[in-house]
Formats: sequence, C-alpha cells, structure tokens
Amino acid sequence: MFDKQLTVSGISVTLKPYTAKRHAKLEELNQEIQRFISSNPEWTWEDIPHDVKVSFWKRKAELLWTADYPAGFFDSDEFEYSLLKDTELHFTMMQVYL
Repeated sequence: MFDKQLTVSGISVTLKPYTAKRHAKLEELNQEIQRFISSNPEWTWEDIPHDVKVSFWKRKAELLWTADYPAGFFDSDEFEYSLLKDTELHFTMMQVYL
C-alpha cells in the first residue's frame, strides 16, 4: 500500500499511525461532511464552495498526516486531494489488520 511517507503536492507528509481515537475522530468528520452534503442535495462537486472543501481537506489531513504545510497548501489548485482520499482508505484498512 503506502510507505509511512508520501509526497503530496510536492510536500513530504508522514502518515500517522492507526489509533481507535484517531479513527473515531475521522468518522465524526466524515459524518459532518455527510450532513453537509445531505443538507445541500442539489449541489454538484463544483457547487460546493472551495473554502468548504479546503476546510474539510485540512481537517482530514491533520488527522492523517504530519507535515509542515506551507500557507495556502490546501487552497492551491495543485492540491492532490485524491491522495488524501487514498491515505484515508489506507488508514481505515489498517483497522482490519490490527
């Protein structure tokens, strides 16, 4: 799957280890995201305000990664949010192997 380090948008990030507490916080955040999506069912991905996406990406990354993020890292058009989703899936799968 992944090494403990990954390069995201040119920045080296270290994957945080799986913990039940971290997993619970990630689940809470995912529920919050789902509530947001449910409250705006007519919106497409493009309709979601960019600052809302950035806020969710940043909060997820802070749960999953350790890194020194430069200003505007999550707001950049170059932010590879697909790698955030991939590491989230990896993190969740770690629960299966413990």
